[in-house]
Parts: sequence; C-alpha cells; structure tokens
Amino acid sequence: GVAPTDLSFTTALHYLRYEWSWLAISSPGTLPARLLRLRERLRELLLPKQRRGRECPRVVKKLPSRYPIKQVRSAK
Repeated sequence: GVAPTDLSFTTALHYLRYEWSWLAISSPGTLPARLLRLRERLRELLLPKQRRGRECPRVVKKLPSRYPIKQVRSAK
C-alpha cells in the first residue's frame, strides 16, 4: 500500500539484486519465506515523508545567441 516513489530506488535495487542471486541457488521450499522477508525488508527502506527543499529553484536559462549582437548607440 505504498507509492513506488516512497522507496529508495538505489537501495531497493541493490537489495533486490542481492536477494535474487540467493533465490536462484536456494531450494524451492524456502521461496515463500524468502519473499516474505523481502517484503518486510523493503518496508524498512521507506523514505521519510519530509524531504529537503531545493537550495536554488529550477529556472529556464536563456540559450546563447548563435550570432553576435550589434548594439546601436543612440545619437544625442
């Protein structure tokens, strides 16, 4: 009952890769217990609800001009 964005992706990925390597060589009888342990462990990897805010807000930067700009001086 948790949104996928509430999990730490990299930590969950590393843990899943580790567990899947053990599942490949373990006996089929231990599969349900290992899957249950996997779900419990992933529940521990939830990120905190409050995240840090951005230091600098995102902005769209102006693209540099391809051609030089000639400035005209006004005659006074």
